[in-house]
Amino acid sequence: MTQTTQRIAMVVEFDGRLFHGWQRQDNAMTAQETLETALAAIEGKHIKTICAGRTDSGVHGEAMLIHADVCQRRWQRSPKAYTQGVNHHLKEGLVVAGVCAVEQDFHARFSCLERSYRYQIWTRTTPSALSTWRHWWMPRKLDVACMQEATKYMLGSHDFTSFRGANCQA
Repeated sequence: MTQTTQRIAMVVEFDGRLFHGWQRQDNAMTAQETLETALAAIEGKHIKTICAGRTDSGVHGEAMLIHADVCQRRWQRSPKAYTQGVNHHLKEGLVVAGVCAVEQDFHARFSCLERSYRYQIWTRTTPSALSTWRHWWMPRKLDVACMQEATKYMLGSHDFTSFRGANCQA
């Protein structure tokens, strides 16, 4: 049996203000739906994407790892179709930053070695005109020593099951 699909890894970034999170939903525009629609324009059929992790509504994605199975012949003929071609079909606020062929057993969620989250606080007396959506504005000085003391209680293993959805199976 010959292989007819090529698994590709994609690195995407998106402006979370424009999407209701990563994962496809029936009632809202998501980054996954937007990417899959653009991939369908290249492939001529629905292509399912798998992400290393999900984001909530309004959360930005920077260097998010995705995988998808695409037509092997098309990939071999024009790998640029999966960056330039897909980006051409994407809506504003979502970009494929890079793509490469990977082995069939590669999995964006389970092969990903690291995830990081960055939270930024803007501490000055006035808000930023340019970065209001990228930072939390705090118009007064933070008590960093108190914050560092509080982080000691976060070290170790903790049960956060009460913070997940009622039907979550994770």
